[in-house]
Amino acid sequence: MLKHHFPIMASNTNKEMLTNKVVKISTWMNKVDKLASNHSYETTGEFDRDKFVGDAFEHLVEAMITWGRSDKAINCINVEPAEHDAPGVDLIGVGHDTTSVHTIQCKYRSNTMTDLTEGRDHIAMFPSSSLLKYNATYMTIWTTAKDLHRILDEEWDGKVKTIGFKQIRNLVDNNVAFWNFYANDLLNRN
Repeated sequence: MLKHHFPIMASNTNKEMLTNKVVKISTWMNKVDKLASNHSYETTGEFDRDKFVGDAFEHLVEAMITWGRSDKAINCINVEPAEHDAPGVDLIGVGHDTTSVHTIQCKYRSNTMTDLTEGRDHIAMFPSSSLLKYNATYMTIWTTAKDLHRILDEEWDGKVKTIGFKQIRNLVDNNVAFWNFYANDLLNRN
């Protein structure tokens, strides 16, 4: 079972919409964007568009990593949400060697053609938090954007892997078994 709080916070209407006839990441994104502009978290009355889409995407990433745990490109098992006081780190797991810490940052962007940048996307803390707080060996940013901006990738010396929109699409588009796994967790946790 997944551990992210999104299924507990989202309304049943939101959950139904995010799972009904979804077998592609682009369809899921369209539904998240629509929900984010119309709904808030029912249980708390809280509305923050960025928090809603961020939480939804973090839950989806946790599901992708858990589902694809043997995938060498993902290189992460036993993933779960990070502590709330870990700036820039959303999920934490273990590499396939079962001893190395693997930190994950999730960045949802509606525009799949843009690159992530330090200023606009607030990702500067990810490597330092990963290294100082968790002593991470592996660091990955999962994003619906195209990729990490080339200059930032160079600045980080290629130590942060990025799984962008195209890679996510390759993992989940028309993967009915994955979407059933995701829907089962989303719909059955309250």
